[in-house]
Amino acid sequence: MQLVQESPALSSEPSTKSMTVVVFSGDMDKLLAAFSLATSAAAMGVEVSLFFTFWGISALRKNHSYRGRGILHRMLNALLPSRSSRLPLSRKNMLGAGPIFFRHLMSKKNVANVHELVELAREAGVKLVACSMSMDVMGIDPSELIEGLEYGGAATCVKDLMRSETTLFI
Repeated sequence: MQLVQESPALSSEPSTKSMTVVVFSGDMDKLLAAFSLATSAAAMGVEVSLFFTFWGISALRKNHSYRGRGILHRMLNALLPSRSSRLPLSRKNMLGAGPIFFRHLMSKKNVANVHELVELAREAGVKLVACSMSMDVMGIDPSELIEGLEYGGAATCVKDLMRSETTLFI
């Protein structure tokens, strides 16, 4: 019996492991999951890209501004969390008490919050991409977001998804 060894040039497996996460949710618990997976993968040497679209962009906000905005964008801005410390839970939000309770428990157990995980992801070299189309539709200006982001549209996301071995939608 003869063993056939596959040529490295013909291998379909990329030389670097990669993961792309489409972050659609703006819920604290889902963002915690996305960032926990991303930072864990980055620590294991995986090249990670997080693409934030629609409600997921809330994780990247540092403030909001009403200046120079039409009435619809001002109304939407008022409804969106102004920063990661104001994110709701996907379940058991309890009129805003749920996230406070959850953050308290996380603090007691020394579990990183969303803001800390964003910083950890940046330090680990995770690529953070904000969807420019979502920002435009929602009236979010780059000055309202944290520093060090990349901006791109659906084509940017699809390019990352096509080359990734692992893709997640959170």
